[in-house]
Amino acid sequence: MAKAGPSKSAKRTRAEKKAARAAKWQSRRDTWRAVGQAFNLTRKNDPRFIPYLVIFGVGAAAVVYVVSYFVTGSLWYGIPIAVAAGLIAAMFTFSRRAQKSMYSQAEGTPGAAVWVLQNQVRGIGTRHRASPVPPNWTPSTGSSAGRAWS
Repeated sequence: MAKAGPSKSAKRTRAEKKAARAAKWQSRRDTWRAVGQAFNLTRKNDPRFIPYLVIFGVGAAAVVYVVSYFVTGSLWYGIPIAVAAGLIAAMFTFSRRAQKSMYSQAEGTPGAAVWVLQNQVRGIGTRHRASPVPPNWTPSTGSSAGRAWS
């Protein structure tokens, strides 16, 4: 007797693939526009933003390059690692300065405290309010695990 395997899903049509590519492209475009807008707003509100971005990015890259040179003894192996470290340091600086600029703009406006609290609870990437307890939590789960969810 032949086994009944899971049914294969129907292939997407050419139009569906094209629509999915267009939606993905639009999503990336929106993301880069938001990053550009955050950069421009931060640059306008914080005169030390670009110098700090350059100093921390280049400084981190230089430190990582020197350390990798002493560890490996090669001039070439440290370059990709240093570039990555510089980019990470620049992104970290960008995010912290942008957040500081955003909070300073919201300071003093009505409803700013609620807005800040909602952003801290919700975090980046979530679309719904956080529930007070996990959805699969039951009282027996918390007590059997030896700890309570708070």
